[in-house]
Amino acid sequence: MLGMLRSLLILTLAMPLFATARPALARSTISVLAFGGPNAKRARARVVAGLRKRYNVLGANSMPEACADLGIAMTKGRNLARCAKHIGAVAVVGGKAAKRQLTLVVFSGKSGQVLLSTRTRWSRRPNRKMVRRALAALRRGLAKAPRRVGRRRPPAPAPRPQPTSPQPLPEDEPGLSFNPDEITGDGSTPSDGGNLPPEDGPENPLGSSKAKPPTDEPAAAQPKTEKTHAKATSPRALALLGVGTWLRSFSINAPATPDSDATYSSGATFALRLEGMVRPASFFTDNIAADFFSRLRFQTVLGLGSVIEAGSDTLSTSIMELLFDVGYRLEVFRTFGESCSAESETCPQSPTVDLSFGYGITSFEIDWGAQTQSLPNVDYGFLLIGLGGNYPFPFYELMGAHMRFDYRIVTGSGQISTDQRPGYGPASTGGLALTLGVNGRLGNILARLEYSYTRYFFSFNDPLTRRDNGLPAAGGAVDNFHMIQLSGGYAL
Repeated sequence: MLGMLRSLLILTLAMPLFATARPALARSTISVLAFGGPNAKRARARVVAGLRKRYNVLGANSMPEACADLGIAMTKGRNLARCAKHIGAVAVVGGKAAKRQLTLVVFSGKSGQVLLSTRTRWSRRPNRKMVRRALAALRRGLAKAPRRVGRRRPPAPAPRPQPTSPQPLPEDEPGLSFNPDEITGDGSTPSDGGNLPPEDGPENPLGSSKAKPPTDEPAAAQPKTEKTHAKATSPRALALLGVGTWLRSFSINAPATPDSDATYSSGATFALRLEGMVRPASFFTDNIAADFFSRLRFQTVLGLGSVIEAGSDTLSTSIMELLFDVGYRLEVFRTFGESCSAESETCPQSPTVDLSFGYGITSFEIDWGAQTQSLPNVDYGFLLIGLGGNYPFPFYELMGAHMRFDYRIVTGSGQISTDQRPGYGPASTGGLALTLGVNGRLGNILARLEYSYTRYFFSFNDPLTRRDNGLPAAGGAVDNFHMIQLSGGYAL
């Protein structure tokens, strides 16, 4: 009886110790590889933070280092299982954050086969709902993992030679890039690996090169990735059709004769616009030559009529502008080192800066018919120097704001600067234009809403001499064009 009481007392005292140790023993060990895609680091950090509550999570380099210790390639199946067993991981998790999706794959640490393959919504700054969905999907796959895969193998008796190459990168800068697209195919959940490449095939489904067994020779230093060949994010070509309203107002400054005080206002009128842009070299290469572009813009009014005096006939009127320029588009992320390589399938939209040179014409003409012409027509020809840019919104990359400014070196202005009536004689002429707008892109479909302001300014030569000779004279003039436009189109 005394012995039974002594046993019960020992069990009573030992039960808290067993209850305390049980949760620690129940925590399985898993390995989470480095994620792929432009948002990889942040996505992996959010996922690992959620998994640490239930699992012992190993670092991103644990599996590559285990395979290197064993001298085998980290491929699906038997090799992956051997590497996982070497570090005691019951499951291996990989992922890729790109195209507003997070792709996740769970491998069994015992067989090396796919337990779960899934895709869920994601963003550069995921909210709590996105994180919860991703963790819930991962837990479904991890629930299928074995409870144990065996003990970790002891190290080899012979010590490994000290490598002369740089030490493995820390966990936040892993050397392994995971490419689940080669594993998951269409994102289905295969029970036996589905469309995965064979274990001994030429491609490594985990996105890493085959591990080499340790040798006595020092490892060669890996070449640095060139950032100058990063993938461009702006369209290679686009075509736009726009509709809107275009208004012209013309006024004389400091008139020298009473009959030269001419003004004109078209009022808001319906306008049509066409625009095309192409980066020719981008169809063949993605180096610096791919950023040179050429652009053509044409706009005109439809159905505009002018009434010079009350009660007079309506006169057919035309306004037209044609611009052609060539230039260079600077993508900020490509130039200043954003983590987006040429091998990436998607890249974050980059702010761009455009510098361009070109030629254009703007004309205004009234068909006077039998009426006496009292207002000079204009026909501007000019060289332009342009500066523009586009900035994608950080909170929603599919939309952005853009601007364009160009200064116009006017080479001729038509009838207004001739000596014959109703011109005001030779003049020094200049021009400028400013465009502000917002834009959106969904796949290959583009949309823009923008406002444009164009201004030409005149300083006429020797107006007093023209006045003394009985000719129309003026000190200067200002020609203003305002346009509001909504356009849509297609991009490649």
